[in-house]
Amino acid sequence: MAIKNFWEHPIGFLVGKLGKNDPNYVYRGIYQKRKGKKGIINVRMKFYAPYNPNTELQRYWRNKMREAVRVWQNLTEEVKKRYNIRGSKRGLSGYNLFISEYLKS
Repeated sequence: MAIKNFWEHPIGFLVGKLGKNDPNYVYRGIYQKRKGKKGIINVRMKFYAPYNPNTELQRYWRNKMREAVRVWQNLTEEVKKRYNIRGSKRGLSGYNLFISEYLKS
């Protein structure tokens, strides 16, 4: 599988032959490798164009997230260490555990 240079084809990430019979066929888009019944398969992610509706609810959650990060940064090292220990039991970092709990509160 050959990976093309992004600057040669700036529209999307281009990946070379991934199983098509035509050697000149080029896939466009972003792909994920997933496990399938026949081994590893390449799955193209759906293209979407993000937009910013800037609603009241969205502003609320952005501010809550900003506040959560600020609170985490102001915690003592001892408290952060306790979160890291609790998070490691769940497969999370202490930061991710704290942010998750803060946003749910």
